[in-house]
Amino acid sequence: MEHILEVNDLTMHYTVKEGEVMAVDDVSFALGRGEALGLVGESGCGKTSVAMSLIRLLADNAEIQKGSIVLDGVDLVPLVEEEMRTHRWADISMVFQGAMNAWNPVYKVGDQIWEAMQTHFPLMTESEARERIAELFRLVGLNPAMMDRYPHEFSGGMRQRAIIAMALSCNPKVIIADEPTTALDVIVQDQILKELKKIQQELGMSIIYISHDVAVIAEVSDRIGVMYAGKLVELGPTDEVFPRPRHPYAYLLLASTPSVKGPRRKLAPLEGEPPNLLHPPAGCRFHPRCPFATEVCATDEPPYTEVDEGHIVACWNWEQVPELGRLEA
Repeated sequence: MEHILEVNDLTMHYTVKEGEVMAVDDVSFALGRGEALGLVGESGCGKTSVAMSLIRLLADNAEIQKGSIVLDGVDLVPLVEEEMRTHRWADISMVFQGAMNAWNPVYKVGDQIWEAMQTHFPLMTESEARERIAELFRLVGLNPAMMDRYPHEFSGGMRQRAIIAMALSCNPKVIIADEPTTALDVIVQDQILKELKKIQQELGMSIIYISHDVAVIAEVSDRIGVMYAGKLVELGPTDEVFPRPRHPYAYLLLASTPSVKGPRRKLAPLEGEPPNLLHPPAGCRFHPRCPFATEVCATDEPPYTEVDEGHIVACWNWEQVPELGRLEA
């Protein structure tokens, strides 16, 4: 598959009074054209920090220490902000987490979408912009007349659909969907996910889904990446990783999640809490919580091992991880 995005050794730290928070550490992956990649992990594992690094919307105390983000042949890391603005929204855009807070309450929704478009289409007239926004609203299942309303007049699901319309406004090649169903009820969640999947197929875009909800990622992604404490610990096809995770963290994450399909199985608890990324543990960062850890895990960082075609894992003891099916109740 031809790659539209290649991330190599991405390292991003936050500087705080106590030191440097190693939020993203040597993360590498590629995204194919028209592919959907999901990133999962606990809160604070670095998923959103990866997303904000990709789109270069970092906090003042954040800095990309090393690595490259090559989007359609262009490395975004060395670009200054003025150069990055020509790529942001036109080549890569984002559905931000928490649509409730993503809109300015004193401007109409249509005007805010037009503002995002003006940088890339400076010659577009107001009537052309309204026609484009109406087209986007129909695409995401909204009445075009809603563009003249304020955010408080939208329900939660409608605001999320409008955020998706804004992300699509400049025909990007890659969309990052950060927790696209947060704070929505189950029925609306399902509608939004189906809408995103349909749009991706119709427009042939590539999407990176970010969520702590494993079920959401499994439903919409072609491949899954599992993050823990700033590291990408497992990456592979969804139909391989989901039924047969090889990293202990991925295994426990999935084993602690009940399934409505297949045979009953005993749920395994994921005990403990993620490490302090100001001072992460030596070796494998998961070893203090890992039931399969050995001496080498506490001293040496595990390399990536290809356990199957396109399925990689960073673990010394991946062969000891059992199948989920062995936890039968």
